[in-house]
Amino acid sequence: MHLDTRASFVALHDTPDGRERAVSLHPNFEAALSGWTVGSRLSPIWRLLADAKVAAPAVEFGDCKLTFIGPVRPARPITEIKGIDQAVSIWATLGCFNLIIHTAQDDIGDALAADTIAWAQAEGVAFEQWTLNASEIGNVEQHVLPRRESKVLAELLAYSEDHKHPAVRTSYQENLVATATSLARAAAVYPPIFDEIEQAAASIGEIMKLFAAKEMTLLEMQSRLQTMNAALSRFSSQAFSGIPPIRGTECHFWIHSLLGTGSANLALASVVASIQNVLGKALIPERLKLLEEVTNGTPTTADLTGDAKLLDFDILDSVDLDADAASIVPLITYFSGRDGFSSHVQTLSAPLTTLAECNSLRSNLLTVTHEISHIFVQSALAVLSPTPGDEADLKWATRLLEPAAQAGNMLDAARQLFLEALVSMAIEDRPEARPYGRKELPRELPGIIERSRLEVQEILVHTFDFLYFHQGEPGYYVSNIWHSWCAIPGIADRIPEYLMRTLCAVSSVLLHEKAGYAVPCRAQGYERNIGGDRARDRTRE
Repeated sequence: MHLDTRASFVALHDTPDGRERAVSLHPNFEAALSGWTVGSRLSPIWRLLADAKVAAPAVEFGDCKLTFIGPVRPARPITEIKGIDQAVSIWATLGCFNLIIHTAQDDIGDALAADTIAWAQAEGVAFEQWTLNASEIGNVEQHVLPRRESKVLAELLAYSEDHKHPAVRTSYQENLVATATSLARAAAVYPPIFDEIEQAAASIGEIMKLFAAKEMTLLEMQSRLQTMNAALSRFSSQAFSGIPPIRGTECHFWIHSLLGTGSANLALASVVASIQNVLGKALIPERLKLLEEVTNGTPTTADLTGDAKLLDFDILDSVDLDADAASIVPLITYFSGRDGFSSHVQTLSAPLTTLAECNSLRSNLLTVTHEISHIFVQSALAVLSPTPGDEADLKWATRLLEPAAQAGNMLDAARQLFLEALVSMAIEDRPEARPYGRKELPRELPGIIERSRLEVQEILVHTFDFLYFHQGEPGYYVSNIWHSWCAIPGIADRIPEYLMRTLCAVSSVLLHEKAGYAVPCRAQGYERNIGGDRARDRTRE
């Protein structure tokens, strides 16, 4: 089977008398808008073709049956349902119901429609079947998966005393409703995502414990709740619109208002989860903390900035720690026209444009790796960087910045190198680039940390993304990130900082090299001499 590259549109309209709903199939977007009513909704669909070189005959949804099934790999019903080649047409969608099987109202068509829903029930696949009479919806038959009770949701309700704070109560109640809705809809059509939502919801319970124990501020609590609520709301609306009853759910991404974007949402969640599980099991923050116990080979201050052998230090092998998969909390993912590629502690978004341009240079999903990197770099910085306002943190930071300071373990060495970089950047930003005095630096340190926090994080994120996800390939990395950035409105004002981040990331491959080393940029077909008196391009054979 082949997927038609041209999208058609299925639309649901009110009938003229307003008592029924009518379904229509349109060859293009403009035609689908004709006769729009208050209750109209539509979604793009793509026809499955037996031969991509042969144009399929035009079809209409008149007297027929439409069976919506999913989420399922299209190859399964096509190969497992006997006689499916007798269908009038088969369509792929971006919804959770990602296949529509169109059958005629005759003996062959009715038998195939019955076999389709029998297969779905046997395989544990949700479905909804419409019988159309002159395009109007008549009989509707539907099947969803068994309802599941959530122990986590019940436990969250136990924090009723903690969420009575007037500034938290409404946000917490909103979170409970959003969680209950997402869980109920996930159980109905796709149980694997039910388990992930439960894990994410359980983390809210842990946050409530911290808040009740006054270990989390009110502003932090509000921020976490509001971010999670927005993500759950968008995810549920996008992923689980167009599930039974299809006519009773509506996606607010209007071009997908009928069937939603469930398949795309589940794909995004799967991509993010696969990366998150690998990085999460590495337990980088936990390993960084244990470096305090590693004292052998602790570098001197001079070695930190001049000994290239330190680059071979392997944090994964230097400490013993068993990975605990249960500690990895899934991210709530969604698409957003406003947020674009963005990440927070427990959420991650991708632009709505990726639904239509995912195979383009500017909107491909590889940029997701940058957002995931943010989450892991933030967790590492929580160990390496002192917190402004925390006296204990500022005390050890000031000690490590003393001229004669010597790290006693690998954690102190890592912190010392980080702080030296922070202060060096701050010196360059001073009106007169001069070092801080011994008494001046402790006073200025909180401000230095606060001012440089975001830019330092961005530089580290870009470097990690470049070395890990882009395998240290400069040409591939630079091409990818700049195509992505060029899709950002108002980028002209941000070019200097983007250039700095790019140069910092790419220069990490030079730390082992001597001045004059030529960096091979295979993706661009040239080499650039970096570090010599003059940089020149050389055309490669």
